Amino acid sequence: MGDPILAGVVGLRDAGPSRACDLVVAQLRELIVDGRLAPGSRLPPERDLALRFQTSRATISQALRVLNALGLLDIHHGSGVYVSPHPDRLLRHSVELMLGFDRPSLIRLVEARGWMEVAAVARAAEVAGPADVASIREAGEALAAESASVERWLELDVAFHRAVLVATGNTFVVTLLSPVLDLMVSARVVNYRRAGAPTWFRGDDLGALVDLHRRMADAVAAGDATAARAVAEEHQLRLEEHVAELDPAPSAELPRRG
Repeated sequence: MGDPILAGVVGLRDAGPSRACDLVVAQLRELIVDGRLAPGSRLPPERDLALRFQTSRATISQALRVLNALGLLDIHHGSGVYVSPHPDRLLRHSVELMLGFDRPSLIRLVEARGWMEVAAVARAAEVAGPADVASIREAGEALAAESASVERWLELDVAFHRAVLVATGNTFVVTLLSPVLDLMVSARVVNYRRAGAPTWFRGDDLGALVDLHRRMADAVAAGDATAARAVAEEHQLRLEEHVAELDPAPSAELPRRG
């Protein structure tokens, strides 16, 4: 196999099966993390990887499954194995499990999101460029135009907030908060399907919420971090109210500190 990216991997001819699997995982993970195997790129076939690593195809297959479970690889049977363009998948699964095990955890998730997002919005105001502002504006306009479907509105809301996160220029913020945004939408949609459209998704209430997003975009565009933080804090209070409407009981279950 003549793939230059894999030319430097260490052969594992003398390693036992378990140790060989760990070493294959470690070497491929390093290639993915440092960017030599780019997101979306296709790995060589298992037989070629086995030759390169000097180990069995069974060991390669097991290592690929481990990396798939970690969210670093996508396995498409009949097509091949690809480097995942969404390495935050494992983080999303972990948060999803927490939501399943802990009843008040949606409230806690909203709280944690607020701690990070308020700072992120202020940072976006400090560093956002013209392209970032244009993306935020475009997402805000799409949000303002949607009034028929609460599910669609929430999807557009995620797109707006993700555009703000991207404007920070910090990939860690985007990676940490994106799955949180997606999971909050999923949890809220399940409840809205059961209980009907929420009280805020109507007339003046919806208009005020859209205006809140517009003011956030304005603050970021103006480079006013103080105003951006204030609007983000106001948004956080509204979000907490909306989630409390879904199921007020968990709020009362949270322990008080101090």
